[in-house]
Amino acid sequence: MNAFELEKELDREEIFPLYFLHGEETYLIDEARKRIQAICQVAKTKDFDHDLFLGGETPPERIIDAAKTLPMMAPWRVVVVKDAHLIGAQQVKAFLPYWENPSPKTCLIFLGEKLGPWKGSLKFLEKHGRVVHFVHPGSNLLTQYIIRGAKQLGKDLSPGAVEVMREMVGNHLSELHQELDKVASYVGDRKQIEVDDVETVVSRVKVHTIFDLTKAVGMKDSTEALRILNQMLESGEPPLRILTMIVRQFRLIWMAKDMRSHGIPDGKIGRTLGIPGFFLKGFLAQLKNFTPEELARGYSRLFEADLTLKSRSTSKRTLLEDLIISLCH
Repeated sequence: MNAFELEKELDREEIFPLYFLHGEETYLIDEARKRIQAICQVAKTKDFDHDLFLGGETPPERIIDAAKTLPMMAPWRVVVVKDAHLIGAQQVKAFLPYWENPSPKTCLIFLGEKLGPWKGSLKFLEKHGRVVHFVHPGSNLLTQYIIRGAKQLGKDLSPGAVEVMREMVGNHLSELHQELDKVASYVGDRKQIEVDDVETVVSRVKVHTIFDLTKAVGMKDSTEALRILNQMLESGEPPLRILTMIVRQFRLIWMAKDMRSHGIPDGKIGRTLGIPGFFLKGFLAQLKNFTPEELARGYSRLFEADLTLKSRSTSKRTLLEDLIISLCH
C-alpha cells in the first residue's frame, strides 16, 4: 500500500488494528500517524488510552500487553512503537501471533525507517494489517504537496513561486513545510506568495544546493562546483544528499540527450522530465558538454561513490571533491 491509498482510507475514517508505516519520508509518516490517532481517539481522553514505546528497547511482551489492554475512555486504545526497524529478528517472531489475532479495540502502529527484520514477514503483515511505504514525492506530486501545504497556511502561490519553491527546497517534505511556514510569515496578511518572496526567504544554501552545484557540474566548471561544495558541507548539508542531487542531474541529462536524439521537442522534454520552463534553457545548454560515453563513465563513478560514501573509513569531503573533478574533466 502507498501513502495515497492510505489517505483515501483515512478520508473514509476506515481504521485497522495494525499498521506498519515505514520509509524515507518521515514527515508523511508522522502526518499519517497523527490522522490515525485522531480518528481513533477523542482528543480530551487520548492520554488515558495511548502508549508509546521504542523499538529495540522495549520487550515485545510489554508492548503486546499494552495492546491487549482495553481502552478506558476512547473508542480505541492506540499503541505506537517508534524505531520498529531496530527490533531484532527474534523479537519480530514474538509479535506475529498477536499480529495474526489483534485486539479489535486497539490500533497498534509500528513506525520505522525501513522494514529491516520485518521484511521476511512482509506478506504475513500485509495479510493481517496495513503496511505502508512512504517515499519522497516525485515532481508532479511535489507540486501538489506545495500547493496544499500553502493552503493549509491560508496562502496561495503563483505558478512561478511553486516552481521556484520546488527547485530550491527539493522533495524532503519536512524541510518544504518549514520553508513554506517561513515564507507565509514573511508575507504577513498578504494571501498571494510570489517568486520574489520565495527567493528572499529560502536560505541561500538551498539555492546553491539545487541550482548552482548541479549547474556547475553540468557545465563542467570544476572550480565553481568545488567552491559551492565546500560551502554546502560547511553549512551541514549531508554528503549523501549532495551525491543524490548530482546523480539526479546526470540522469536528467542522459534522458534529455536520448529524447533529443529521437527528435522530441525541447518543450516536451522539459514537461516530461519535470523541469520548469524558465530553467529549461539553462539545463539544455548542459547537454552538449557530455557525450553518451562520458555519461556512462560518469554513472559508473557515481555508483562507486555511492558505495564508498557509506563506508565510515572514507573522507566524505575528499570523495565528493574527487568525484566532481572527475565528472568535470
